[in-house]
Amino acid sequence: MTLRQHFADLACPVDPGRALVKVGLSRKHADRLLATPFPSPPDASIRRLAELLAEQAHGGLARTAEEARALALELLVEPERVRVQLEGPSWLDPGLWLPGGDTVTPGEARRVHHLLHGRHVGGQRVQVLLDPPLRLGRRRPVREDRRTRRRRLFSRWHEGVQWDEEGLWSATPEALADELVAGLSGVVVDAGCGLGSLALALARLPDVEHVIAIDHHPERLAMARHNARIYGVEASITFVRGDVTRELPTADALVADPPWGGRDYPRDRISVDELGLDLAALLERAPPTVRLKLPPSFVTASLPGAWSWRPAVDVRGTLKFLVARRGG
Repeated sequence: MTLRQHFADLACPVDPGRALVKVGLSRKHADRLLATPFPSPPDASIRRLAELLAEQAHGGLARTAEEARALALELLVEPERVRVQLEGPSWLDPGLWLPGGDTVTPGEARRVHHLLHGRHVGGQRVQVLLDPPLRLGRRRPVREDRRTRRRRLFSRWHEGVQWDEEGLWSATPEALADELVAGLSGVVVDAGCGLGSLALALARLPDVEHVIAIDHHPERLAMARHNARIYGVEASITFVRGDVTRELPTADALVADPPWGGRDYPRDRISVDELGLDLAALLERAPPTVRLKLPPSFVTASLPGAWSWRPAVDVRGTLKFLVARRGG
């Protein structure tokens, strides 16, 4: 609850904004203080401030105003360190956002709060708890120029990577693609290869003997082949046009990035039956080792079988997708 909400619950008989200005705070400081979240129920300092403001409004002594102003300014001061706790899926590793531990500066705590608080991840709504509470302020948009963004997707973009809008939106950033496929070996099928992000990552692995990249979109399949040529791994990949739910080549592992529904996919929850691919049919034919790239809002309980889960987080701290792992 914010301090303004606490004042309302305490039935303070004054307008808190006007009262704080009257005891000497600037309007800016008064607004900031009233927007500050504090634990509920209100602690003794908040109750005392309400009493002091009420006394001052009813003709209290000058000392009352001084005491109220001092207490208000004390509440405005930010702590040097803040403890951050995440409430959400058990596999949501706080270390991905807090590599140095859960006690950080106020600025870092705000950053984590803006990135995660209220997001639906794995079928649960994530809560970011800050101790002591902070004024959160507005989240500044994370702006990234087009050139930087595209080089994050393909480090050799400037060499002539081919793309289309749909394929580019669903492409996996190169660093995250490498993480997703790490540890795979033998012959691996990339089901729904798109522009080839995951197939390229697989072909670069020393233990992967060959990659079979399958997609039903002929133009995008040609783009993936062209991009493999740029990376010098075309010979390691066989490109096949087909429907992976009907016919799946024999392989040691399967990697799949099922369609989520485009840019407007449901941010609150999306289950296995709502993906643009019959994932159940695909998994029936799949080898024991499987890696899936799924939306952050995917309801993990809707995927049958035993899976381990991990969020894929880019260098900016943005949670891009979930990785589901079976076997291997």
